[in-house]
Amino acid sequence: MNPYIQAKLLAYMAYKFGRESACRGSEAEETSLVCAWLRDLETYGTTEKTLRRRLFYMLILAEIHRLSDPVPFRQSAMELGEQLEVIGALSPFPLFMRIIRATTVSPTTGNFGDITTPAMEPIQDSRSFTDQFGNVITIDLAQSALGLSDHDLAEFDRFLRKPLREIARLHGLVR
Repeated sequence: MNPYIQAKLLAYMAYKFGRESACRGSEAEETSLVCAWLRDLETYGTTEKTLRRRLFYMLILAEIHRLSDPVPFRQSAMELGEQLEVIGALSPFPLFMRIIRATTVSPTTGNFGDITTPAMEPIQDSRSFTDQFGNVITIDLAQSALGLSDHDLAEFDRFLRKPLREIARLHGLVR
């Protein structure tokens, strides 16, 4: 697989897994599980594959804790990404941060002072608009931020649909 596509897919999947966990309200359970997998991975050495896997799970934690305290997880992910780059591999960390920037809602003056405006959501996964023909078009902001086409997602659909526990099992981290 093309290393750049692989890095994009890892960033995209980490975002999706972390976001789904936060939306389900299973942050504590998922954090505990992912931390256990990370502890296991620390014993695997510092191969490129192990560093990439550790970075993937750290990005999941960063997204799970995005609205509470993502900084320690992002810092660890950035350091793991730097280790990958030292050995000549591509880091998914900057790509993940593109997703964060694309999905973070920035308040505007229109968001303040209007008592009829509902509370602003800090994260926006998609944006919808109506085209000139009246069709509603929805854009996945994470996909767009990474420049992943619908064709890319369709090509790797089987991989992208795997549940997190299945991926961990494939990584030898069954709990």
